Amino acid sequence: MRATQDWDTVENYPDNTGGAEEFRMNDEGVLESRVLINTNKINGFSNAVKVGNKVILGSWIDPNYAVCSYDDSIEWTTLSAPAGPGGFIFLIIVILGAQLGVFVY
Repeated sequence: MRATQDWDTVENYPDNTGGAEEFRMNDEGVLESRVLINTNKINGFSNAVKVGNKVILGSWIDPNYAVCSYDDSIEWTTLSAPAGPGGFIFLIIVILGAQLGVFVY
């Protein structure tokens, strides 16, 4: 939707939300995150910065910005590692390659 727009013709789309998420590494070395701001006023790829006890959220294309209070009581959520069949498929390829190597030898 953004491909035909420029800085002067940009429109906001309610379904294309923006927001700010905070990340940290906890004491056990596990990555955690929490959503500080979620808004449909600012669309798409947004950027945010914490300044004192405020979070300032802007966007790369929208002319809007938001200034919100920083809420340190929001719970942290542990991020899970990506899961999928890639590791298993790689292992099968290695095993088949080893068997082929032994067969050719």
